This record gives sequence, structure tokens and C-alpha cells, in this order.
Amino acid sequence: MKKVLKISLVALFWIVVWYLAVLIYSSINGMNLWYNPLFPYPHDVVKSMLELFGKGDYYIATLATMLRTLVSIIIAIFLGFGSAVLCSRLDFVHTLLKPLLATIKSVPVTVFVFLIYLIIFDLTSM
Repeated sequence: MKKVLKISLVALFWIVVWYLAVLIYSSINGMNLWYNPLFPYPHDVVKSMLELFGKGDYYIATLATMLRTLVSIIIAIFLGFGSAVLCSRLDFVHTLLKPLLATIKSVPVTVFVFLIYLIIFDLTSM
């Protein structure tokens, strides 16, 4: 019971912080205090989520996203495994890919995510 109370108080604290952040952000930027589409209140988010749960399109989109994620993970596993096998068997392939691997290791993951986002966004806007 103590754990549930502790988690509830932590959640309540962050919800209050969220409300205060929206109020401060809205008042600083001279926006309507009751409606802010860029930085919504928690109750607006919950309301929108409940509306989405009532629509069949939401579940189709969620399942499609999960399927694309699963396919991407499977492709990455096979490509990684295949590359590892090739690099362990063929010294030439290891030497060939070594500069690429060093570059990939030195760049933060968020940069790759951002680049992939830009590429995909550009392709889908055509």
C-alpha cells in the first residue's frame, strides 16, 4: 500500500508541474490560458486519448506502426548478424567496414534518428 501511495504522489507531483508549466508558458507567450495547442494541459491529453481509443482507425494505425517497428528490428538483426559473419570470416570486409563502424560509433544515436526522420519525411512528402 505504501508503494501505491508513493507512486500516486509522484504522479500527482508531475501532473501539477505539467499544469504549472503550461500556465507559465501560456502567460509568458501571451496565449489563451485555457487552450494551448502547442503545450496542452494533462486533462486535454487524457480527453484526446479517450476519443482516440473509441476510433477503429487508432488501433489500425497503432498495429501498423508496431508491425513496421517489428519488421525494422528483424531487418536490423539480419543485417547486423550477416555483417558480423562476413567481417569475422573475411578480413577484407572487416577492413573495408572499419572506417564506417568508427564513424557510426563516434556519432550519437540521436543524429542517426534525426537523419532517418528527415529522409523518411522527405520521401513521404513527394
